[in-house]
Amino acid sequence: MADAAERVVLEGQDAIDLWQRGRDAWNTWVEENPEADIDFSGVDFSKYGDVSFASFRFPNGKKDFSETVFDDGIVGFYEADFGDGDVRFRGATFIASYVSFDGTRFGKGFVSFYRTTFEDCDLGFNNATFDSGIISFNHADFGKSRISFGGTKFGNGAVSFYGATFGGGLVSFDSATFGDGPVNFVGAAFGACNVAFEGGRFGKGGINFNHIDLEKGSLTFNAVKFGENDISFKDAKVNGNLELQCYENTKFIRGLSFHGMRLTGTFYLEGDFTCVPDLRSTALAAHVDLQNLRIEASPHELKSPEDDKYAKGDPNIARLRRLKELAEQNRHHEAALHFFAMERRVARHTKAMSPGAAVLDYIYELACDYGQSILQPMICLFMSFSLSAVGYHYLSTGVSFGTAAKAALVGAVPFLPLVRLKDNPLAKIVGDPANDALYFLAVGEQLFCFVFLFLLGVSLRNRFRL
Repeated sequence: MADAAERVVLEGQDAIDLWQRGRDAWNTWVEENPEADIDFSGVDFSKYGDVSFASFRFPNGKKDFSETVFDDGIVGFYEADFGDGDVRFRGATFIASYVSFDGTRFGKGFVSFYRTTFEDCDLGFNNATFDSGIISFNHADFGKSRISFGGTKFGNGAVSFYGATFGGGLVSFDSATFGDGPVNFVGAAFGACNVAFEGGRFGKGGINFNHIDLEKGSLTFNAVKFGENDISFKDAKVNGNLELQCYENTKFIRGLSFHGMRLTGTFYLEGDFTCVPDLRSTALAAHVDLQNLRIEASPHELKSPEDDKYAKGDPNIARLRRLKELAEQNRHHEAALHFFAMERRVARHTKAMSPGAAVLDYIYELACDYGQSILQPMICLFMSFSLSAVGYHYLSTGVSFGTAAKAALVGAVPFLPLVRLKDNPLAKIVGDPANDALYFLAVGEQLFCFVFLFLLGVSLRNRFRL
């Protein structure tokens, strides 16, 4: 590789002249100069009509299109290969009707579209490939362009649209693949847009939509596959719908925060999480669909975002309480019960309740799963009946097991009229002859069965909303 002082630099009019000779002449020159810098900075391409770098190969080195102007017509970089090295379109202006980077390959290096302007064009990065460098669209102005990153493959470097402005139309990242670097849309402003990440794939990096402003439209993440991400929409303003449905690997997500979000449209959130989505301090003006949102982790297995390290107490309790509140407001009774149960488990695990309360809470969970299970109190009733029948049989003299079972059945349902009859089986066993052990066994059975019947009633009421 040549020293920096001897490095070949193609710039100015020489670069323009070679480009005008066409793709074959350009690519031949690149083959002869595989390590070189290309400098088109400040060039006004509008005087050349349609601009094509389609299938052009670039050498390994710096490629500088900063402050260039592309006006009218078609601008084609499709299937170009920029090789390794930095690529800069910093401050460039595209006013063309159609701008295509479809199928373009960006190698290892920094790729910058910082403060680039795209005015009312069809812009495509479909199936483009980025390697491991940082990719910056920070403060880019996309105007009212129709934008598609469909099938784009981003490398493991950071991808940033910090402070970018999208004027309107469709913004599509459908089937795009992001590597393990962070994905940043902090402070991005969307006009009347439908922003879609349908079928996208994310690596392990953080995904940050904090402080975005969607003027009108929708933001959808349907059928997306996530990695071990911290995902954040803190203080976002969405004047439309937000959909996170039918996506994969939600159990790997470390944190999902909508804290302080303002949303005017419908909110769809579903998945089996091992973290607790944070909807505290949100202002949600329309329906919130949490019916298919589940927290599938025990308290000690719950994942937490990095910010929880600096929190006082366990924020998951407040997060679950907020989820329960939203579920109740939207009449998702089953979801509300699920979040209530998780809240109690987390509070017990983190010792947020007294020891006595923790014991009672644990019994409540075992007996009926916080009013979610019909089977558990029925099992408890059957066990109480069976143990009482065995006790009556062995503590009584000359009483068959059948008679003891009848006595236990009467004791299990003490409110039935049969109990008030003088010749009922339980009265005969307990009172003739008097036996203290039998008496206390009968009292205990009736007490426990009353509690289990009450819990069964609670579960039935919760299940059928009686």
